[in-house]
Amino acid sequence: MDAVIIRRLNLPTGCKALTILDDNGDYNIYLNSRYSADTQTVALREQVKLIQTNQLSDAEYNELLNQQAL
Repeated sequence: MDAVIIRRLNLPTGCKALTILDDNGDYNIYLNSRYSADTQTVALREQVKLIQTNQLSDAEYNELLNQQAL
């Protein structure tokens, strides 16, 4: 579907945002609600750039997500 869904969650403080491609082909961007609105805006722009440049399919990015989840 390629929709972009944005959610705010309390994530670990080292993670400002992350994006996960779900089984439907939609991009789910999770912003850390522990950060200020300005920081969330910057993080959102960075995540959108990752989507636009197709970096979410890179093995390195997926490995980084796995490391942050630990």
